[in-house]
Amino acid sequence: MKYVIVALFFVLYSFKSPDTGCAKLDIMLIADMSGSVDGYQGYIYDALFDFANNLELDENGIRIGLTVFNYTDTILYHLDDNKPKLIQAIHTIKSTSADGGTYLYTTLQHTTQEFIKRGRQDSKWIVIIITDGNPAQLFDVVKEAKRMHSLGIMIFGVMVESKEENESALRDISSPNCYISTNYQLLTEELKKLDLCL
Repeated sequence: MKYVIVALFFVLYSFKSPDTGCAKLDIMLIADMSGSVDGYQGYIYDALFDFANNLELDENGIRIGLTVFNYTDTILYHLDDNKPKLIQAIHTIKSTSADGGTYLYTTLQHTTQEFIKRGRQDSKWIVIIITDGNPAQLFDVVKEAKRMHSLGIMIFGVMVESKEENESALRDISSPNCYISTNYQLLTEELKKLDLCL
């Protein structure tokens, strides 16, 4: 019996979350729904669904929020740990109309406020931006991104099938080693590779 207890303790200890400093994550997913994305919403849906579905959400672990943007931004799901509701919000992307411009500035502002209002102080704050274009109001976008960095918010920029001249802005606002250029077909796999513990 003693050996059974020891063995059980070893198994439970082995599955204890390692003290990596990234066990607690607050993640905001931001998806571009401007006109150039029209016809590709399914790829974005697949990538976000796979990303969220493969993570265990918990008040003491990982929480995720979801925002889409074009001329304006809409928070489809506030930062929380209710996985069924998050998945339900992600499902709406398949039927979302993609039109308008790439107005990322107010989206970043509202994302910052989301972290200030709902983010946990002992959690790592992460933003993942999926876009295919060069944002309008670039000066303001860069300024807000710098503010986010100063608050400890890590920004992953994921550029999808865009011209090279559009990439510099997203590269500039991304955190070090957190910029990715890919295509829609590989988007799901690229999100799997993100090292959220940087």
